[in-house]
Amino acid sequence: MRYGEWAEGPFGIDAAKGATVAVQRTVLAVVHSVVTVARMADVLPVLASDWRIQVVFTVAPSLFSDGVVDFLHDMGAMVIPWQQAVRERFDLAIAAG
Repeated sequence: MRYGEWAEGPFGIDAAKGATVAVQRTVLAVVHSVVTVARMADVLPVLASDWRIQVVFTVAPSLFSDGVVDFLHDMGAMVIPWQQAVRERFDLAIAAG
């Protein structure tokens, strides 16, 4: 899947279709730059270690977003486009700055 294409996953209408485990909460991590991804990497392992929580990343519109999607993919993160993220419901959204 290329970034920008809508993703299927454990969120939205088809949540059960994309889930591999019984996810109870979905967290959206909003990042703007590689630096904000690095800041998130400091706290997200606490959430990611709980199998009941699914962490999904999106890249908010920013002048500094070059390389962010590649960085996230290299981390093995689930990434959805900003246009999709603002239309889905999440239990928690977090951002770093």
